[in-house]
Amino acid sequence: MSFDPITAPIDYIRLAGQKSPGVAEIVNAADLREWAVRLVPFSEGAIMFYKRRALAEFSVRIRLATLQDHADFAAWRAVVDAKPKIRTRATALDIWHPILEDIDIKAAVVKKVSQPTQVDDGIWEYTIDFLEWRGAPVQTLKKVDGSQATPVDPVDREIADLADQVAKEAAK
Repeated sequence: MSFDPITAPIDYIRLAGQKSPGVAEIVNAADLREWAVRLVPFSEGAIMFYKRRALAEFSVRIRLATLQDHADFAAWRAVVDAKPKIRTRATALDIWHPILEDIDIKAAVVKKVSQPTQVDDGIWEYTIDFLEWRGAPVQTLKKVDGSQATPVDPVDREIADLADQVAKEAAK
């Protein structure tokens, strides 16, 4: 599903299956890629290797404007405040919003929960910082071999191959 803020605005996230109260805004979520660049002495250009899709760090701002928003946040906060026990594996939380779905973020751990900040008369905001969780590591190192301006059409490739065959036959 692609995010369409005009016809289908979504002003909440789902965290561990629980809908957030107030109005939620996703901030700084990105599909990050890490590259290794090796410069070659006495030459221009470089050898590039795709290392991995990096873990995203993003925030969710939750604005609370009514007494009900504050009451709902107090109840919902239990999901956010759950801390891992010492010397046990932490458990990531499922997270959903169309913006996150578009960049394939499905789970995260909470890094930080801010104090409430008054952003306008009667409107308070919490910022929750997240670190994406993606699961068990998967080997991804790939060398970049060059660029391709446009995708090659399979029919054009077949025509070119046939033209090469005809040229070779004619040359015999």
